[in-house]
Amino acid sequence: MKDLQLPELAADAAPEFTDEASAKAWLENVPLANVAAAQQQLLAQLQQFNRYETKAISRLAVLEVLREAVQFVEIEQARRFTNRALPMGEAESTVFDDTLALWDAMHLGYQHCLQAVVAGEAGIAGEAALVCQRALLYTGLKMFHYHRAYRQVSPREWRALHEGYARAEELGVADAEVKDYLNRDVNDTSPRIAYVRALLLGMASPNELSQRQLTFVAFLLERWASKVEVLEAPVRGACFEVRLSAGER
Repeated sequence: MKDLQLPELAADAAPEFTDEASAKAWLENVPLANVAAAQQQLLAQLQQFNRYETKAISRLAVLEVLREAVQFVEIEQARRFTNRALPMGEAESTVFDDTLALWDAMHLGYQHCLQAVVAGEAGIAGEAALVCQRALLYTGLKMFHYHRAYRQVSPREWRALHEGYARAEELGVADAEVKDYLNRDVNDTSPRIAYVRALLLGMASPNELSQRQLTFVAFLLERWASKVEVLEAPVRGACFEVRLSAGER
């Protein structure tokens, strides 16, 4: 199994938190009422933390602590570049770029944890399914915000999505159950479900959907993705058709 190609850690990295306890204490002083400022603080500190050398199990604990705050500010900030005239103005484009950067910082953090899983670091092996699911989730969230801005998802994100799922398969955890309490209703998930959600949303012609429709499709895929099986080989001669009842449209 090949190592991931990640930025190197740095001895001069100096995040304001280094473990779960200090991350919780730091979050208490983040001004979540001022989402723009909170986003900048989260982004700056995550970028520092992603350069900081620490045990993977500690890194994972910090990322899990930050998840709820990150999701809150990202959703709020997305309001500044959705339902706006296109092309985006300079201010909207800046917020869009910062939103993608914060999703990317979360993804990179979990990638560092995944690298430790692959390397066999003590204490993190039992979290392989969670780490894979989170890495795929944040790739999917970044792609979702491309859709919300009616921009084409970059090949880099599609590659990250497919490679992330391949890694979960290699580790034998693609279908392992994981809890995600930040989902709206369905907390049971897995690396496969996270992968399928992003994949199906990209196949739903998202640039032709209104913001309301796009959000509704994402909501439905939280339920439907679990019903999709990912096969190693294509099904020959098969034809698939999806029909929605009137109540599901």
